[in-house]
Amino acid sequence: MSYQGSWGRLCLLLGGAAIALAGLTGGTAAQGIGLATDVDRTGYRSEAGATTRTEIEEEDTVFLLDRISTDGVGRLRLELDDSSVLVVGPDSRLTLDEFVYDGGGGSFVGNLSVGGFRFLSGDMPSSSYRIETPTAVVGLRGTDVIVIYDQRERMTLVIVLAGQVWVLPLGLDEQTLVEAGQVAQVLAGFPPIIEAAGPTPRWSVITTTDPLEGLPADLQGGSGGTASPASPAPASQPSTDTDTGYDPPD
Repeated sequence: MSYQGSWGRLCLLLGGAAIALAGLTGGTAAQGIGLATDVDRTGYRSEAGATTRTEIEEEDTVFLLDRISTDGVGRLRLELDDSSVLVVGPDSRLTLDEFVYDGGGGSFVGNLSVGGFRFLSGDMPSSSYRIETPTAVVGLRGTDVIVIYDQRERMTLVIVLAGQVWVLPLGLDEQTLVEAGQVAQVLAGFPPIIEAAGPTPRWSVITTTDPLEGLPADLQGGSGGTASPASPAPASQPSTDTDTGYDPPD
């Protein structure tokens, strides 16, 4: 084999490797999936794999795999590219695990590790949205819903303000339907407890006026900006104790 032939083959190999590497590095650019449209006090985002966090300002872009967090008094409102809205309450941690939107179909997965947020589904089919917590998976059906994970009790609360959701406790294989006006308490490995939500739930701290500014009037509820649940549906597991044991942050 000639020196020139060997050198030519080596150049071709190195060139191909460089092109492949360029393609890999170019493919890691962060994907913007929405905007922060309202920030009350403070909210933060951390990029995937980062050990530091950046304070979120209004009109900042949020990205796929961002970890969104708030402190004890912070709230923020995010609007994703499909027009879905997330209102993140105080002392909360939420990761934007998956978002695909092609103008019609797609998918969204949010992972709530602590705290709570309100979610209003957008332009994708309702079955495209899923929320995960340490004890449950929640699937949405054209929904306005509040999801809270109480770390102290290791319990997920799902409060349905409009539409329907299904909940699946971790460790089980049977979904349970939750209707508008109901609240589900979900522990891992146990069937959920479904009760009627009261007209002024204590967790309405998540739905204060400022983060909801700009939402359609029928989603804002009455004065004060707190949406009122639909007429309570019959509880599937009646209980005389309506206290969930969760006290929202002050």
